[in-house]
Amino acid sequence: MEYLKKLNLILLFSILIISISLIRLKINTKSLYNLEDTYIEGKIIEKRIYKNRISFTVKGKEKILVNCYECEINPNIGDYIKATGIFKIPNKNTVLYLFNYQNYLKSKKINYIFTVENIEYTKSNNFLYKLKNKIIDRINSINNTYLNTFILGVNELDDEIYSVYQNNGTSHLFAVSGMHISLLTSILVFILNRLIKNKKIVYILISIFLIFYMFLTNFSPSVIRSSLLFIGISFNKIFKLNFKTLDILLIILD
Repeated sequence: MEYLKKLNLILLFSILIISISLIRLKINTKSLYNLEDTYIEGKIIEKRIYKNRISFTVKGKEKILVNCYECEINPNIGDYIKATGIFKIPNKNTVLYLFNYQNYLKSKKINYIFTVENIEYTKSNNFLYKLKNKIIDRINSINNTYLNTFILGVNELDDEIYSVYQNNGTSHLFAVSGMHISLLTSILVFILNRLIKNKKIVYILISIFLIFYMFLTNFSPSVIRSSLLFIGISFNKIFKLNFKTLDILLIILD
């Protein structure tokens, strides 16, 4: 009887979350920008450096992919930018059944690409963003694309190389997923259990680290799911909530 009550509660919670998600999906289908706009401002939440440009994901009215060619300034993640330029719609796939860039950006809730003509920025004083930038700079200084992909989940592999991994079915290995989080948490548990005798403190420390790691990887859905599963199981043990692992998994999947 108690199990049925718990199951009904989970089902009710699931229906509520799905309903909210559908409403948000319908609301967010229309862009707040249009092709006639020439100005954006917002916070940089992601940055990539290419040979001919610097590319930013900027959170303003909504997320925009901003390309700055021959950029004279080099703002970091967390900095606030103001820029004038040209909006354009991302290209679809030029060859049938190949990679659709427009759909890829839409999956990240990006409707437009913005090419910069003039730009200025204000540096962020946020400690977390400063720490994040230092970690990213340190990883980039090693100049290893695979290391960058495995740790930060940033895919900077050449298109030709990445297409080879797609064809042989191993491209999923280059996205931070549950496998990476499981390996990482297992290593942390192994090390901390030898340094700290209190298991509650161990799980709390790892949970705090995973929250920061979600921030470091721009809250990638795969990282969020696997991290929340570990945190949920950990708090279930710490506070003796008596939830089954399947119950925690269902709540997280919602």
